[in-house]
Amino acid sequence: MSRPSRALVAATVLALVASCGVETPPPALEELQRPVLDRLEASVRTQIETALEAVESLPAAAPAPEKGKAWGALGRLYDAYEFPAAAATCYRNARALAPEELQWHYYSGRLARAAGDLTAADAALAAALAVDGGDPAVRAELGRLRLDQRRLEEAAEVADALVADDPASAAGLLLRAQVAVERRDWRQARSDYERLLVLQPGADRLHRLLAVACRELGDGECARGHLALEGSGGVRLEDPYLATLTDLRSGVNSVLDEALTLYQEGDFESAEKLFAEAVALDPGNARAHLDRGSALKELGRLEEALAQFDEALRLQPTYAKALYNRGVVLAAQGDDAAALAAYEQTLELDPRHGEARFNRANALRRLGRPAEALAAYSDLVAEDPANGRARLGRAVALLDLGRDGEALAALEESDRLFPRSPTFKNLIARVLVTSADPQVRDPARGLVLAQRLAMAAPTVEHVETLAMAQAAVGDFQGAITNLERTLAELKRTGRSEAGTPLARRLEELRAGRPPRDPGID
Repeated sequence: MSRPSRALVAATVLALVASCGVETPPPALEELQRPVLDRLEASVRTQIETALEAVESLPAAAPAPEKGKAWGALGRLYDAYEFPAAAATCYRNARALAPEELQWHYYSGRLARAAGDLTAADAALAAALAVDGGDPAVRAELGRLRLDQRRLEEAAEVADALVADDPASAAGLLLRAQVAVERRDWRQARSDYERLLVLQPGADRLHRLLAVACRELGDGECARGHLALEGSGGVRLEDPYLATLTDLRSGVNSVLDEALTLYQEGDFESAEKLFAEAVALDPGNARAHLDRGSALKELGRLEEALAQFDEALRLQPTYAKALYNRGVVLAAQGDDAAALAAYEQTLELDPRHGEARFNRANALRRLGRPAEALAAYSDLVAEDPANGRARLGRAVALLDLGRDGEALAALEESDRLFPRSPTFKNLIARVLVTSADPQVRDPARGLVLAQRLAMAAPTVEHVETLAMAQAAVGDFQGAITNLERTLAELKRTGRSEAGTPLARRLEELRAGRPPRDPGID
């Protein structure tokens, strides 16, 4: 008699288990690190404590979907009141318990993307789409994620589908315009920005973006007309899930919500006034100080912004978001050592904070610690190979270390991954014309690449690269003429400040010095 196969034995065992009523064990849940709620009003603390009690009081035998709902409700409160780490834990538990509930996947993915954890965001949004592949808010968030990942073809597909389903989709039109800008497809960008303005006339910040598109298309009159109409209103995006978070808020937070809407629309001056009102209503509200500091930062009032972040940290010393923003302001002021300390403190509290990790790497490089910067950038790329910013930083760190050959190889690999992005092509050209390594230096190839870039999109960066390449092959006069002509046009159109790097390069070339510095910060 032959022995039964392993598959048959396994199937028999499973059938016996099922017949005995043995249930699948519940999913393992993450332990919640409860945040300190002292910065919140008493009524808000009660809201959160009640939701936490609802989670803790659930009987072990309660159905998983019921437990998931309780965890998700607690997560939304933490999310609404700016406790992203706690909210993320709650959402992950809700997803494990109730994977059929789209909203928990969506909230989790949105928070992960905001924190710079693009891999986790990808997984969460994929789970949301598995529940309902047609949800517009989830699809729009996926498109924004693809844009962050520099996966432009996929981002464009999402945008096109959103607009095809709803020609008035602000999320779809804005995403498609942003993809077009990355591709230097200025006609498409102009068309979509114009459609957005028809749908939302108050979104007058779009006029500046339209001015850029018109200028790149060679229509100076159109560019000047749009610049004259520029305002601070941003595009409003419909998102029922985020609207739910807004509805949860109460008390001084209603003022903060109104201010946040203005902030997101780009009206930083009006937002700052309302944030100041919120601070006056509740001086002990750390989040109000944080938000006011963010508005002040956007207005260029860096010292005042820093004071607000410091007050938020005095009220809540473990406020990771305030620490991170403090680092951003310090970096903008040129104090990279203090900025680095702020980023590292942020990461002690939130090791998954993607922006803090990236900015920490930038600070290390600017402080002359390229080996440490290289390790930090490389970690980010290893975790997410589609992280274009980290790839660029890694290449620049290699250049700082004098490892030009490795830098060129890394840039060429990135260019293959992002073939439509001019960023890596531009730096490749600069490395080819400035490298001191004879195995890397190839001015003729660099010139061809620079000419293609300048013809496709004559931006300030590309014009400078072309001038560097011209000088590298010995055509100093052509390079000088090129820069002089561009600087004159910038002055004529009131954009002289944008030509600062060109003016520096022009001075170098007039002195007969060939380019040796790729000029990438």
